[in-house]
Amino acid sequence: MNNAIPPFAPPQPAGSLLLPPVTSGTATLQQYNPEVSAVLIQPGASVGVTLTDNARNTNSPRVDAVYGTLMPSLSISADTPRFQGLFTGQAQALFYTPTSDLDQVIANSYGKGLVTVVPNAVFLDLASLITQSSTLPGFGFQNPSQLPKNQPTQVYANFQQTGSEFNRP
Repeated sequence: MNNAIPPFAPPQPAGSLLLPPVTSGTATLQQYNPEVSAVLIQPGASVGVTLTDNARNTNSPRVDAVYGTLMPSLSISADTPRFQGLFTGQAQALFYTPTSDLDQVIANSYGKGLVTVVPNAVFLDLASLITQSSTLPGFGFQNPSQLPKNQPTQVYANFQQTGSEFNRP
């Protein structure tokens, strides 16, 4: 039985200006598995039916309703030497009966990618998000399907980070 202590790398000094190695903050669907295709496209769909005794979320009068939900989605993942990225998008359609004025379509998308321009030297990290949120304070994380039609607003968020790393001998 070998009880030798495994070697370890000494930590860098606290005042070091060296950057850590560039890594993607994106977890691709491939998870760096070389046996999987470099680009994966994964479609999906979900269908549901819900019965409710209070479609308008009011104390009175309560309105019985049935609504159907249709949610198509698509995920695209790429894991190549120069680009690691993930895009996912989903739409949700709600169809009410007999209260068709509550029908809604909600869409969300998210994308993140790391482009390596020059290996171990220059990279570009990108992220983008499109979703819906409430215009009222304190309700930003409420399910958009539960908001009245006049409350949601479209939210666009884009982030970009450019960096470089120079390995010293």
